[in-house]
Amino acid sequence: MDDIDRAQERETQDRELALAAARNQPALLDTGECHWCTASVPPGAHFCDVDCRSDFDRDLAARRRAGLHK
Repeated sequence: MDDIDRAQERETQDRELALAAARNQPALLDTGECHWCTASVPPGAHFCDVDCRSDFDRDLAARRRAGLHK
C-alpha cells in the first residue's frame, strides 16, 4: 500500500464519519414559523428566506464552536 492508497482510504473514512455526523443532527421541527425570525412559512419550510437560513446556520456554527450547542 503506497501513500496514495493510504490517502484515499483516509478520505473515505473521513467522508463516512462526516456523513454519519450529518445523519445524527437533530431535524428542525415543522412549526409553520421561520426558525430565525418567526415569520409565517408554508408547510414543510423551516425558514422564510435564504438570509434567515444563513443567519441561523451562522449562529448555530458559532454556538457549536463555543461549546454552547451540541
